[in-house]
Amino acid sequence: MYHGVPADARTSLARQLRYLRCLGDFISTEQAIELLERGDKIDGRHFCITFDDGEYSSFRNGFSLIWENDIPGTFFIIPGRIAASPGADEPERTYMSWDECRLIAKNGGTIGSHSFSHRRLSTLTQDETADEMITSRLTLERELDLVCNQFACPWGQPGRDYLAERDPALAAAAGYRSFFTTISGSAAAGTSQWAIPRIRLEPEWELHQLRYLLCR
Repeated sequence: MYHGVPADARTSLARQLRYLRCLGDFISTEQAIELLERGDKIDGRHFCITFDDGEYSSFRNGFSLIWENDIPGTFFIIPGRIAASPGADEPERTYMSWDECRLIAKNGGTIGSHSFSHRRLSTLTQDETADEMITSRLTLERELDLVCNQFACPWGQPGRDYLAERDPALAAAAGYRSFFTTISGSAAAGTSQWAIPRIRLEPEWELHQLRYLLCR
């Protein structure tokens, strides 16, 4: 799990991706969800690359890099922020434009939902949480002409940021097939697609930092 990718971190991110490719295979989050749904033994080691928040730098310096290296990636977008972002000609803007999201989707990337406005779900009522999920999905599908069925919870820690007994079920009812968290770890056979763990990485990190996290 990445967020933004500063321009000066592009080289170190490329190094990380080369290292991961030596350790296993890159697969899309759609493929990962299919494996988890089947529940069969998962042979080998697989990596999914995700970017949260829809930051412009993750498009400019992240998507271009994974696209050049034929690596699938999923971008979890906050539609409420993209709608309010400056035009595509603003070099210092924070969030991607709709056209950039369309470019990702048309070139092999996956677009997922990161809620509509990035509110902490644990502080919301059931109806408010459902609205965050449904409005986000419908907006992404309308603007990008695609099926959006993957959800990543803002901040993503159970108890603190979302209610484990409520919110994954609301995501399923809202039309999603997954619920990505920030619980640190890897998924294996038997992991629920409604509580998918991820390992947070920073693109600036050196390889010894990456090795440490992967070996924990």
